Amino acid sequence: MATFVRNKNRATIRAGVFGQADRAGEQVGKQVGKQAGSRSESRPENKPANRPENRLENRLVNYRGGVEATRILLQRGHRRIACIQGVPHSMPNRRRVQGYLDALRQAGLQEEAIITGDAFSLENGYRQTKLAVAGPDRPTAIFALSNTILLGAVKAIRESGLRIPEDISVVSFDDNPYLDFLVPAITRIGQPVEEIGKTAVRLLLESIREEVRCRTQLQLPPERIVRDSVANPRTAK
Repeated sequence: MATFVRNKNRATIRAGVFGQADRAGEQVGKQVGKQAGSRSESRPENKPANRPENRLENRLVNYRGGVEATRILLQRGHRRIACIQGVPHSMPNRRRVQGYLDALRQAGLQEEAIITGDAFSLENGYRQTKLAVAGPDRPTAIFALSNTILLGAVKAIRESGLRIPEDISVVSFDDNPYLDFLVPAITRIGQPVEEIGKTAVRLLLESIREEVRCRTQLQLPPERIVRDSVANPRTAK
């Protein structure tokens, strides 16, 4: 669910989508700055300039993306799916984890949940994957909650002498062109960044022109981008 709040004389936007939405936010700021520059001068001095009253938060992508990523693996027969998360208390992370848990629950596998990690970083992905694959009952698949986590996981998998996807499958959250240049190319969940940016600009400019307060909610679903990093597990239960 994407939420956008419009207020009089406010031209501040906060993108609640993790990772790629930062780029959308930058585009919004540049375009809105050209249109609303003169209005910023009329802001009362006792009101903070950077108060995030206009917000675009794509809750739907984070939750449904977690569900879809997990289902990609479940549909190929995986049952032990490790979820390597980022910052546990961040809202994008919490919604992605909840999607993962709900997908397992719907498949009757809630007891099989494996959630580990504490940062959206290469080091976290590397460290948690090393620990996961070193155990006697290693997961048959990994769901990385960001591209940076994924890259660390890929390094750890290769150093452990395992192959993707023959020995272990991987799915990532967030789309990035370089993922198609890895070997194998990575299956992932994409966010509609361009649509988020366009919608944010349109709604924000409307709020500037109309000078009214209102709330607009949008449905921006995630996209499955299927590549070559997922295969059936060798010993499906």
